[in-house]
Order: sequence, then C-alpha cells, then structure tokens
Amino acid sequence: LYYSYMAYMWATCPKISKVGYYVATGTDLNIDCNFDSSARFVIINKWNSESYYCYDSIRGISSGNDPFLLWNDFDSQNDTTDYIDPYSTGFTVTNQANTTLNVTGHYYQYLAIA
Repeated sequence: LYYSYMAYMWATCPKISKVGYYVATGTDLNIDCNFDSSARFVIINKWNSESYYCYDSIRGISSGNDPFLLWNDFDSQNDTTDYIDPYSTGFTVTNQANTTLNVTGHYYQYLAIA
C-alpha cells in the first residue's frame, strides 16, 4: 500500500503573515494579526478537524457574505455565509459562525496574510 503526503509549513513574519490560534467565544471575535490593514488571505482549521476554510480578498472578505473554499472538499465555493469580516489589523470571526468557526470553547488554528 502506498500513501502520498504533503506538508505545508508556515511561520509568522511581522506585518506580513501571522500563524496563531484562538479559542472561540460564539460572539464576534477580533483576531489582531498586527497588520497595517485587514488580512487578505485567511485559512482557518478547527483542531482535530479535516475542514480547512480558505478566504481571500479576490473572492471578497467583506462585511457581508464572504465566499470561501473548503480545501479538503471538491465542492465549488460557498458564498452564502458571513463567517469572517475585515478587521483593521487582521480579521473578525463573526457570531454567525457559531456552529463552524466559532463554537464556544473550541480551539482553531489560522494562517493570515496581509
């Protein structure tokens, strides 16, 4: 039996990228990445989960619905939810994500790029 693996390794680079985690609150949660403006690319993954939510400024990170891709899925983009919003130095995980990216007490890891 043969398996193929791929590893992505990221690091924090001040003002350019931020690798971190947050503990969800179920309410709007501002993630301060210490950028000079809002994040333009965000990947979020719940610890011990296969779902990788990918957002980018080309698809739109706005105060309304934000299209995203699930990196572990072959489906087309989803553009009917408002799970993240722009934040002046990073991004906000909204209270509307309280069953996916903002489940109270759960840990999430993220990569954000300015």
